[in-house]
Amino acid sequence: MTSILFLGDSITDCGHCFDPSGLGSGYVSVLAQNPALARYSLINRGQDGFTIRDVRRLLRLFPIPEDCSFVSLLAGVNDAALHLSGNPHHIPGNFRREFHGALSDIRRQHRGALLVMEPFLFSSPCELIGWQPVMRQISAVIREACAVYGARFLPLMEVFRSAEKERGTAALSIDGIHLTEEGNRLLARQWITAAPLLSPPGASGGS
Repeated sequence: MTSILFLGDSITDCGHCFDPSGLGSGYVSVLAQNPALARYSLINRGQDGFTIRDVRRLLRLFPIPEDCSFVSLLAGVNDAALHLSGNPHHIPGNFRREFHGALSDIRRQHRGALLVMEPFLFSSPCELIGWQPVMRQISAVIREACAVYGARFLPLMEVFRSAEKERGTAALSIDGIHLTEEGNRLLARQWITAAPLLSPPGASGGS
């Protein structure tokens, strides 16, 4: 059985270290129930609070398994928080360097499919509205890096904005960042829709 490795922050983590299945209570757990992924072993290495630099450190400590078919990455919200909480030079310069470095690190270990998800926020609470310009810069950096390293970029910001307008923030998010059960199901649906489009191992096509 080949594996799919999930990297990222708390949205991926979802308490997986405290879950006997190792999957957590978020979108990775939802994906594990999808018959399309039955032939894969899902590995959750998301960690609460991780920036992209932290993801790089994790990859040094725990390399990508040799049997890995897909690598999935969702990170960036904590980098936005770092920028806005007193490190005004983090976005885009430091973040660009670290994100390109992370995809380069992944590609040194893994030539198969790589899916990179766009980080997202909701419009409530209202203070998150001020994060939007930084999130747009983050998204632009991620798109650029995906094109360079042959990763598929999965846009999510507009998906969640549209769903928020239709269903309300509370249906999808507990705090404007982290997801409810319904939000996790929506994220899993977006992931599974993008996954069949991933290039085969060794391909060099971008998003």
